[in-house]
Amino acid sequence: MPLARSRLATAALALALLVPVGVAAPAIGTLPGASTVAAGAHDFAFVKAHAQAQKAEGEDGHVADIYVSTISTDSMGLRTVMVYGQFRLPTDSSEIKVETIDSTDYLPRENSANVLTHNGAITTPLIWSTEDPATDKWSRRLFQIADPITVRRGEKALSITLEGKTTELTIPAEAATLNTDDLAQAITEHAATYEHNISAGMKICKDTVDAYLAQDAAARALLARATGGGADAPSQADVENARKALNEAFGGLAPEPYDRAPLAAAVAEANSLLDANGADGMRLTPASRDAIVSALGVGADLLSREDPAHIAVSAHGDPLPTHRDFDTALAALRAALDAKAYEKHTAASTAPLTAALDRAIRRVPAAGKGFEATGRNALMDAIDDARKLLDDAAYATDESIAAMVRRLDDALAGLVETDLADAAAFVITVRYQRPMTTAPTAMIHEYFTGPDSAPIEEAIAVREGQEIRLRLDDPIIKTFPGYRPVSFHYNSDDSTLRFVRVLTDSTGASVIALRATTANPEAGASLDIRYAPGDADAHPDPEAPAAPTDPVKPEGPVKPEAPAKPADPAAPKAPTAPADPAAQGAAPARTDASPAPAARPAKTLASTGAHAQTVVGLSAVVALAGIGLSGIGLAKRRRS
Repeated sequence: MPLARSRLATAALALALLVPVGVAAPAIGTLPGASTVAAGAHDFAFVKAHAQAQKAEGEDGHVADIYVSTISTDSMGLRTVMVYGQFRLPTDSSEIKVETIDSTDYLPRENSANVLTHNGAITTPLIWSTEDPATDKWSRRLFQIADPITVRRGEKALSITLEGKTTELTIPAEAATLNTDDLAQAITEHAATYEHNISAGMKICKDTVDAYLAQDAAARALLARATGGGADAPSQADVENARKALNEAFGGLAPEPYDRAPLAAAVAEANSLLDANGADGMRLTPASRDAIVSALGVGADLLSREDPAHIAVSAHGDPLPTHRDFDTALAALRAALDAKAYEKHTAASTAPLTAALDRAIRRVPAAGKGFEATGRNALMDAIDDARKLLDDAAYATDESIAAMVRRLDDALAGLVETDLADAAAFVITVRYQRPMTTAPTAMIHEYFTGPDSAPIEEAIAVREGQEIRLRLDDPIIKTFPGYRPVSFHYNSDDSTLRFVRVLTDSTGASVIALRATTANPEAGASLDIRYAPGDADAHPDPEAPAAPTDPVKPEGPVKPEAPAKPADPAAPKAPTAPADPAAQGAAPARTDASPAPAARPAKTLASTGAHAQTVVGLSAVVALAGIGLSGIGLAKRRRS
């Protein structure tokens, strides 16, 4: 923790130099912290002055006065405690004995005859104190524990054992010194985060900034009083209350809603331009097209992000977008649009590729069989690349189309069907996720739950290597009011492994394709379907963008959905046994299956939904595939 604290303080000092003129920011410097604890807080004089003597007696009748001092407490309720003892005359070390180990003089330790016991069962040996004025180690009366101990919350007492006899000791409730470490840390870390966000271009609602800065100033003033000591010094309770108030004010810092309208207009213009690209024998030059697509991808990703409920600094390379990011993205997209250039273009015929792609999408194994994994992967990769070529048809040539048709046909010819009769049976558990409403980012999810607060689940009974195709209107893809499905995640894949693919034919009909596989049939497998706020129709526009929960770097022209209406600035956001499955598949292998990328195809499914008009066509696709609900062995485990 000290290292992390140091990094934050260093970062804050550097970032303070970048804060724009006129932006109020708390100053960060060396805060007092532990300096409020006296330098001699652990020695006998200090402990005796802040303790009441407690009597302890050994088995041999030797009596000692025990001094227990609570040096300090922290915000977690942990207490730092120091203990000394002094035998009453005429008892001294000559009678108790001395055990010397590595130049340290101990009270005899055999059978734990002389120990301090704390936190239930932890024992600490007792040593003859070098602070004793007696120069002869055989004449000492003062003893102690070597270092202060930490006593956990709720611990009422200590016990000391002298010459084998145990005596209970009371721990003082009041600390002898103020512990301002936690308050100083809160001041430093909050200021660093605040300054980072301001420097990065985040606009924060003024009333929440004023409230935070006021609490920061009050906390710094209290820290100064604690350092000065005297009659005006605060109590430990005052320090803790200041820390809590500062944390609350910092947690209340609310970024202003993003101004989406200018960027949304530029994105719409870019999409219209790309939609018309290649018409009338003219197309954008490759350089112009690439520049627009690149800038459009950044803009579309920003528009897909929700307004932040809190400010934050990400430690994992995915910081919250700031208002400056919107301005920068708008400027880049505007520059790309203004610099567009055209060239003459003769369109190649895409009909052969469209027909080949449909053949590939509709090819499934015969009932009870599956595809050998290598051939299936080759086919799925060819389908993906064929879709990209069609999506960028303005730049396709007769040669590139013919080559892609050959690749699809070769992949189809290379498929090998295997019998799954002896393949292991298992269950895929399907659950449904949405962005956590209380989280600062849509990247954090929670499950939809039923009346019993348990995650809503379905089950699909399958065999290892089975080919699964799901229509988008299948009951397994549930409807939740106010949400739409956006991505599928098999066996916890974050979509980078592409275990699930969305296949869309020339009619716009889409199916979800995945290969059932698991490392442990008894444990089964999982399929998480993620939803995002949007049209309650479970099958949205197939040209909707990928979910903001899984931003995808565009590889081609991007077609984002219409941007969300900007938030109202006046209302900032608060922060049973399955049936034996019909097997269709092959041996385990990497299936490389994620939702289709956020590309700008005509009638492709960018995420997971399907336009209402396309769902009718899905029945034909699934019928051709020979797969129905009984074919995939759907076993319902409804909790809703």
